[in-house]
Amino acid sequence: MKKKIWIVLFLCLLSGCAVKTEDCQIPLETRIQSVSEMWHYAKSYYGNWQLISQADWDDAYYETLEKVRTSKTDSEYRSVMRQFGTLLQDGHFNLTWENEPEEKGIPLQFTVIEGNLIVSAADSFYTKIPVSSTVNQINGQDWLTYAEETIGKETGIQTPETRQLILAQLLSYTKEEAKEITLDLVTPQGETLHETLSYLDKDDLILWTNAAQLSLDKSKNKFLTYHTSPTMIAAIYQDRIGYICIQSLKTIDIAEEFGEVMTKVIKDLDFYVLDIRMNAGGSGTVAKTILNYFYPDEIPDLIMYHQETDSYDVGVFSSLQAMNLSSEEIGESSELDYDRRRGELMAENQYYTASETSVDINTVSPLPNVAILIGNRTGSAAEDMAAYAQAIGISLIGGHTAGATGQVAILSLADGAKMMFSTVRVVSPCGQDFLNQGIQPDFEVKQTLEDYREGIDTMLAYALNFAEKQIEP
Repeated sequence: MKKKIWIVLFLCLLSGCAVKTEDCQIPLETRIQSVSEMWHYAKSYYGNWQLISQADWDDAYYETLEKVRTSKTDSEYRSVMRQFGTLLQDGHFNLTWENEPEEKGIPLQFTVIEGNLIVSAADSFYTKIPVSSTVNQINGQDWLTYAEETIGKETGIQTPETRQLILAQLLSYTKEEAKEITLDLVTPQGETLHETLSYLDKDDLILWTNAAQLSLDKSKNKFLTYHTSPTMIAAIYQDRIGYICIQSLKTIDIAEEFGEVMTKVIKDLDFYVLDIRMNAGGSGTVAKTILNYFYPDEIPDLIMYHQETDSYDVGVFSSLQAMNLSSEEIGESSELDYDRRRGELMAENQYYTASETSVDINTVSPLPNVAILIGNRTGSAAEDMAAYAQAIGISLIGGHTAGATGQVAILSLADGAKMMFSTVRVVSPCGQDFLNQGIQPDFEVKQTLEDYREGIDTMLAYALNFAEKQIEP
């Protein structure tokens, strides 16, 4: 295999780079080295070869080498590299370059509700399209078909609804020059619109959203907010129910902040609703620390599969370095030390489980005083938090999570790119393999378009109603 690879590399270098210098700042040698590093890192450390065979990855590598050699611009080269990486079918996969051109944006942002592409924000100076309008077509195509054909090929795999949401958000931006987009829309009042918008410098855009903002009941003002920070919002509903929105799990300070809120701000209430719908993850240790406020016993661990001896270590320490965080800031624990020691027992390209037993979900007693809101943006360690919660009897309300978890590695390529991917295959304590599938809620609730236009958070309304029923006696 190695001999074949070096022959291919030699032929690529021998053929030269037939592109204009001003369009191709990344030398051919650097391109070939970078795609080879990308291939090698995945072969060595990727944790989910059950999704794609390593033979297919090798074949794709040879095809990508030829595409990289013939790419006429750096932009085309980067697109080829991203398409190569998405073949891993990893929701964590990402590839970024610091020296890429600045993104441009249209004066609209989008979300997806009930499968429809909805305008969630607009800049009224550049467009009169009202917020909450429904987009039927983009450049003459169904919006999802257009998104998949234009940007989908460079986007990682997640659960279907999460993927739709990510594509909807990416539609607002481009790095190409002089690009336009034509939209066919229907306003909330039923008026049809046909508008062509140009991509502008992002700094020129001032977006406004639905003035109502999603809330439960604007008129009765049932919420009293007691704590607000960049990572956490805490409020009390009807004097009996605590609501805490946790927006990150990155550092142990967040768990400490949660403790302060629980013991000093909204303590001694009948029920608590934790909201991690917008939480993209961080540390599973932080997630466990938060859950221990409701479940003081030991929380069952995830079942994890590693590939190589040091794959987990590579993920842990490359992530810490990329985030410029020390081990103390991220939260050291005996659990992490145990994971590293277990890694010494691994053999190349074989999987060993972190645990031989799993929790029988049918035997778990429900916790009576807490529920967690999850959704399509709940990802990574926040998904782990949802998996832990199910294993200890905490009810999950909302939508499926993103299906993107597993200790990530963030590694540098020769061309200056940062490559991110999962080094671990993760299975929930209840035996659910949730990569690309997500954690399924106990009570599935989706935002409705009717509520959205009224400024009502459908999921939160359901969760608070659920809480009231639990504490009625």
